[in-house]
Amino acid sequence: MRLREILSQRFRWVASRLEGDFLFGGRFTGADAFLYVMLRWAAMVGLETPGIFEAFVEAVESRSAVKAVLAAEELQPLYAAASPLPAT
Repeated sequence: MRLREILSQRFRWVASRLEGDFLFGGRFTGADAFLYVMLRWAAMVGLETPGIFEAFVEAVESRSAVKAVLAAEELQPLYAAASPLPAT
């Protein structure tokens, strides 16, 4: 699907621009919050994203405010949420 190709290309471009833990270095910004949401949405539809985002997601999810929001919304961390559910 062409849209998936375009989105994958855009995620690769953003990944190439990461500077340190976050998009603009060591400081968390609104752009990082937006990227985190986009990565969650990508995972929900099974869109593969560059592996470099794993460290980014870990840095975002280590923030106390993000932990609080995930808990309040009863959401799992991103890569736990993207994993298949265990068989019962």
